Amino acid sequence: MRFAGVRGLCLAVVVALLACGAGESAFQKKDKGGKPGSRDPHPNKARWQWTVTGDEGKKTTGTFWGYKNGEIKHGKPQKLVGNWKSEGEKHLTARFTAGPLDGGSIDVRETKASPVTYEGELVQKSGKKEKISFVMIAE
Repeated sequence: MRFAGVRGLCLAVVVALLACGAGESAFQKKDKGGKPGSRDPHPNKARWQWTVTGDEGKKTTGTFWGYKNGEIKHGKPQKLVGNWKSEGEKHLTARFTAGPLDGGSIDVRETKASPVTYEGELVQKSGKKEKISFVMIAE
């Protein structure tokens, strides 16, 4: 009788350990590109390169991280420079509160699926309108 109780307890502990291990891998690992168990190096965010084309074709570029929660950050350590919002399928708007695009707002639509590219208009703090594009460079 005593042996059966110990065996049952050991079985319960093994099952609990296996369940905890499976739960951890489900939350901490992501299947990327058909490679089961590979870790996502940038969870919940994507790195974007932006290009503003101004008057006379002059181009200005930079990068930022866009987070799934709607924040836009840049630098080390990450500093909040704006917020974005989905306006529908393949349509985004954003307002910048710091950095090179400070005071600007954008309205962009996805124009290319690979690499993911958005294009549209940047309205500067001064009211000046310029063409802007974003290309995802890491996810």
